[in-house]
Amino acid sequence: MAGTPYEMKLEDGTTCLLGAADIVVNRAERPGFCVAADASLTIALDTELTDELLAEGYARELVSRIQNLRKEMNLQVSDRIVVRVTAGQDLLDALESGREHVCAETLATNLEFIPAGSETPDGDLNGKPCGVEVRKA
Repeated sequence: MAGTPYEMKLEDGTTCLLGAADIVVNRAERPGFCVAADASLTIALDTELTDELLAEGYARELVSRIQNLRKEMNLQVSDRIVVRVTAGQDLLDALESGREHVCAETLATNLEFIPAGSETPDGDLNGKPCGVEVRKA
């Protein structure tokens, strides 16, 4: 019951009574979490970006870029394509894990990853230099 004091036994054997006025609850977000609370419900989301989440984000952004290029080229929805991605090795490594997803979503029969080398690609993918070329298969 809310107004009933709670009897607490201390290590030295003495007893003390604690009431609602004696208890202070401070809620603080932990770093890396986003927290929302309403009455008796609290939800916390882990907002830390792991390598796996970043790789998935790059793959999804690549799909979006390819779909926009398909649209600009007036390709049919069923047209198969060949895609060539030029980027730094770190981005290419991240995209490799999403290769099947990208090909399935864009109908790419071939997805070629080319290391950028000394040339800087003309575009970017989530802030990383990246060039994307699409042609009909």
